[in-house]
Amino acid sequence: MDRNKHQSAIRRRKMRERNLRFESILDAAKKVFFSKGYSKATMDEIALAAEISKPTIYQYFKSKDDLFFSLMLPVVEEIGKHLAAIKDHLANRRYHSGSRLISDMFKGLQSSYD
Repeated sequence: MDRNKHQSAIRRRKMRERNLRFESILDAAKKVFFSKGYSKATMDEIALAAEISKPTIYQYFKSKDDLFFSLMLPVVEEIGKHLAAIKDHLANRRYHSGSRLISDMFKGLQSSYD
C-alpha cells in the first residue's frame, strides 16, 4: 500500500513538473514571437528564453508551427467569444452606431491578446 502511495505521489510530481515546463515554453515562445515576429523567431531562441534545451521543446511540440498554434488557440477561442457577443448584439439590433460596433470589435481583439 505504501509503495502505491509513493508511486502515485511521484507521478503527480512529474505531471506538475511537465505542466510547469509546458507553460514555461509557451511563455517563452510568446515573448520571442512578440519581439521577433513569427517568421524570424527560432526554436533555439525559444529554448534559450525558456532555459531548456531545444530537444526538450520537441518533446512537447512537433514543430514551430505546432508551438505557435498551441499558443494561438486560446486567443482564437477568445476572439470567437467576442465575435459571438457582437453577432448577438447585431442580431438583436443593440448597436445604434457603426462606431460602437467597430469599437467593440477592436476591444475584443485587443483583450484577446492580454
